[in-house]
Order: sequence, then C-alpha cells, then structure tokens
Amino acid sequence: MKTWEEITSDTCYVPQYIELTIKHDNGMEECANGILIDFRFDKSSVSQGWHPYDLRSSDADDSVPATIEPNVWVNFFGVVLLDHSFEMKNGYLKIEDWCYKDWQDVAVEELSIANDQIDLNLIEDWNNLEPISANIARLASESRMNG
Repeated sequence: MKTWEEITSDTCYVPQYIELTIKHDNGMEECANGILIDFRFDKSSVSQGWHPYDLRSSDADDSVPATIEPNVWVNFFGVVLLDHSFEMKNGYLKIEDWCYKDWQDVAVEELSIANDQIDLNLIEDWNNLEPISANIARLASESRMNG
C-alpha cells in the first residue's frame, strides 16, 4: 500500500479537489473542501494537520459519494484529506451535495491565503504548473498551519 509521500512525490500525480456539503447529526450543514484520492493508501502516513476520511458511495450509484466515515470496507469511493476533523456520533456523516473543484481555482485560493501580495498575472502557463499543484496546496496549507 502506498504512503502519502509516495503519492505526492510521483510527478504524474495531479490531485483532485472535492467540495462536500456534510450534514451533521444535529441537522446543521457544513461545507468542507479536501483532496480526493480515489484509491486506498496508508492513511497513517498523512502529514500532521490533515485528517483522512473514507468516502462511501451510494448503493444506488457507485459514482456518487454518500457518506464520510473513518473507514469504509464496502462501497469504497475514495479517501478525502481535510484540514479539520469531524465528530461522528453514529460513525458517519451524510454527504448532502458534492462537486469536483478545478485545481487551478484551488491553487489560486491557497496562494492568495499564503501570500496576499502575490501577482497571479505572473503565472503565464497554468499547464506547466499542473504537476506541482499538490506541492502548492501542501506548502500553502503548511504556511497556514504555521501561521
């Protein structure tokens, strides 16, 4: 089973970003953004500050994530890495809605958070940045955590 470091050091790896609308046990909804990995890997290898959760697909449609859980064995959709943890009284939380996010939009958001003075117009060719987008997100998140 691959580690997180092995996944992100692969030059062919381009992260998928996902936005989830999660319904808590008390009925409140929360939007959570994360990195989606669509295969199993060693979740204990994830960097400190990230919280890996398994996503379970719907019984009716295996292309739709239905719940977020600590571990999924049946109907595995993927693993999502979030920057915060969730309390799950019933062992899962229901996903009300979801969508993929474009990595360029995420990179712009993360770069803007990491450095308010960055001139995004200096980035002329986004296609050349695609292989390093995982590092952009990681560095920006580390910068945010180290504040």
